[in-house]
Amino acid sequence: MELEFVQLTHDGPVSRLTLARPERRNALSLALMQEVIAALDDLPEETQAVVVAGEGPAFSAGHDLEETRARAGVRSRVPARRRL
Repeated sequence: MELEFVQLTHDGPVSRLTLARPERRNALSLALMQEVIAALDDLPEETQAVVVAGEGPAFSAGHDLEETRARAGVRSRVPARRRL
């Protein structure tokens, strides 16, 4: 599977999974969560530990509420200049 929002590297028994959506402070969109699951499912057999990191200034802002609102058809009440 091609990963767009997750970077995965391996160094012996340690794998590193990096959330790569810094423009949204690594907010957990549906696509990002699906990629995380797919990446974890495809870890090499020798992996004993997974380090999870976030690209950019924040590890993760949590769930992507903008995506949730958009999927539900709800407009944001927060002015665009105040959004992440």
